Amino acid sequence: MQNNFKEWFVGFEHLKVSFKNYEEERRKYDHYTRKVDKLRQARIQKAQKNQIETAKEIEKMQRVKKNK
Repeated sequence: MQNNFKEWFVGFEHLKVSFKNYEEERRKYDHYTRKVDKLRQARIQKAQKNQIETAKEIEKMQRVKKNK
């Protein structure tokens, strides 16, 4: 009976660690997605106002595209 409990407990601990890793990766992905969305929105707004993008803004978008 104790062996079954120990096996279950070890499995549960593994699952707990996996879930924690998943949450961390999801947080990173969500942050990245929000960041990219903001950059795209800013780019669209500038285009609608017929404003030219700065070199810094162009570089940011190029980095985003490279990291896809």
